[in-house]
Amino acid sequence: MELKEKLKRARNERSVSQQSLADAIFVSRSAVAKWESGLGVPCAESMEALEKYFNVEKGFFLTDCPD
Repeated sequence: MELKEKLKRARNERSVSQQSLADAIFVSRSAVAKWESGLGVPCAESMEALEKYFNVEKGFFLTDCPD
């Protein structure tokens, strides 16, 4: 599973909107949309914020895993 799929799944499992997630980690909603569509990747600071927000281990969104 790729970053875009993991991020969207994590967000949907918590019933969090793109805007709410963006507000929580101090990025724009369009940044979250880009990450989820695979058109961009979070910078190191945003990646760390995502990992803290979703309470996952470091590198969770970057490691590929089977579905």
